[in-house]
Amino acid sequence: MILKNKKIVLLSIIVAIILLSCIFFIIDNARVHNNELPIFCITGESYLDGGTTVYYGIGYKVIAFHAIIDSKKQSYFTEKKIGSWFMSYDDFYTEIEDYRLKYE
Repeated sequence: MILKNKKIVLLSIIVAIILLSCIFFIIDNARVHNNELPIFCITGESYLDGGTTVYYGIGYKVIAFHAIIDSKKQSYFTEKKIGSWFMSYDDFYTEIEDYRLKYE
């Protein structure tokens, strides 16, 4: 009887964590698509490319790009991407280069 109650409590906690993480992702996803920073993430590493920052949520990652394209013209690649924890800064090298070529 006690073992059954512990399983129910454990299962309830797991379901609550999954539901909360889904809600957090939905809210942060909407914020990223509105070009706003996520609110349910912790700040990770920052890059010395002009201010790109990585944010970590429960099961997802947000990369807020702020990369210098041309320091003389003061042009920046500013965009926010959301994806899995396996998403990398280097995955978007071609997008940054395309932006650089478009505005040169």
